[in-house]
Amino acid sequence: MHLEDAQFQNEVTYLIGLKHKNIVQLVGYCAESRWEAAQLSGKYIMAEIRKRLLCFEYLNNKSLDKHLSAESCGLEWHRRYEIIKGICCGLHYLHMECRIMHLDCWMKIWCQK
Repeated sequence: MHLEDAQFQNEVTYLIGLKHKNIVQLVGYCAESRWEAAQLSGKYIMAEIRKRLLCFEYLNNKSLDKHLSAESCGLEWHRRYEIIKGICCGLHYLHMECRIMHLDCWMKIWCQK
């Protein structure tokens, strides 16, 4: 197993175990590899083709950046505060209970449930 394969499996294992109302659930995944002949500098070599997919539950309220930053979204500040508090609860669960550091925090990945 390649290092990237082990990292992917490790991430899937963590994601499957996450159960929190403020974290989008992983519903499935796929990891497949196959070998193909490919031409490189006039010679044929065997190349490993890897495909990986993580499938998360669908949330139809769009990404939070649309809700929290748009003045025209119609959300009251109290509701925005509640949403941000939910994000903080989800991050606290990841960091303190699961010991997972979520390093790519940007609003487009957070969804309103």
